[in-house]
Formats: sequence, C-alpha cells, structure tokens
Amino acid sequence: MLIKAYIKAPLGAFIFSIFYLISFYCFTEVIPEKKIKSIANKNLVKTIENILKVSEEWHVDAALILAVAHTESSFNHSAVSSANAYGLMQVVPSTAGKDIAKWLTGSNVNIPPDYLLQPEKNLMMGAAYLNYLQTHYFSYIKNKDLNRLLTIVAYNGGIGTIIRTFRLDEKKNKLRISQMSYKGLYKYILNKHPFEETRNYLIKVEHRYAQYKKIISQGKQE
Repeated sequence: MLIKAYIKAPLGAFIFSIFYLISFYCFTEVIPEKKIKSIANKNLVKTIENILKVSEEWHVDAALILAVAHTESSFNHSAVSSANAYGLMQVVPSTAGKDIAKWLTGSNVNIPPDYLLQPEKNLMMGAAYLNYLQTHYFSYIKNKDLNRLLTIVAYNGGIGTIIRTFRLDEKKNKLRISQMSYKGLYKYILNKHPFEETRNYLIKVEHRYAQYKKIISQGKQE
C-alpha cells in the first residue's frame, strides 16, 4: 500500500493505526471510500507525523492535538469556517492567533490567513495555544485530566467565558475546581457552560482523545 512509503520507523506502528482510525471515522464522513487511498495517503500520514512533532516540541499530548484537529477540521488543512477560523486546528487570527503571536514575539503581530493555511504552521500555532492554555491560564490545575477538560473548553468557547461562568477570578473557586474529580468537573462543565456548541465540542474531543490515546499507548508498547 502507498501508506508504507510515508511511514518512518519507529513511529510506523501507531501512525498506521491512527491513519486507519481517522480514515474510518473522519474521512468517510466527507470523502467517498474509493477516494480515501488517493487523497488521504498523500496528506494524512504527513499530518500525523507533524502532529507528533509539534506534540514533542510544545509538550502537548499528541492524542489531544489529534482529537482537536479531528473535531475542528476533519483534518482538512484548507478548512475555513464562517467565523474566519483557518486550517487544521481552526485558528482564528484575531483571537487565538493574536494571543499566541504576542506570547511568542512579545508584540502585536497580525497573522495572515495564508500562514494559517500552511499545515505545519497551523499545527504549530494550535499546539502552542494548547500549551499556552495548559501552562498559563490553567497552571493551577495540576491534575492532567482536569487541566485537559478546561483547556478543551477554552479552546472552543474562549478563556473569558470559563472565567466568568466558573468565577475563576476568585481563589476559592480555583481551589474548588482543582479539587474536583474528573467525572465531577466533566458533568459540571456540561451542566454549567452557557454554550451548547462548546458542551458538545467537549464530548466529541474527549471521546476522540480516548481513542487516540489508546492507539498511541498500544503503539509505544509494541
């Protein structure tokens, strides 16, 4: 199969598995099955390799990046939404793009759409933003699972909405959130977050995260 030409050891085992998970659960939703080989083989394995690369560079769980890219764009690097979000990770230049550019450069920089439509650049920006959320805004959440839940919700619905909804400007509320169980915080978000889109987004990303996490864990053990 053509896919073998794109795989580099020792990552081949779980890149191969991830490829087929994406093909069956993502590409089949938008691309006829007979075209999967001709389209996905040329781009998808490279995308997976780039995700694993930015995961290591930005210290963000590869399964989380995969789950976000899957949910945001169905791994379509040319995707453009009605809200002017671009590329694989659906980065909005005026919000996440602006925040990350300022964090990385120390100044206000306008990120052009053409930049965000480059797969490697887009994945870098998306991974950097996930890192930014995890290590800056939610650094007080030491539990990785709780941190991930808040990061996913902030990535979609905005940081400000979380702060206002859960009143995280108050130390006592930060402490309360940080001491919740995974199930407790998950249910709390689904019950309290004001945006239905964001609640549904959390459900989808967490489900896909579990799938990718399992595949990657199995691949590392082989």
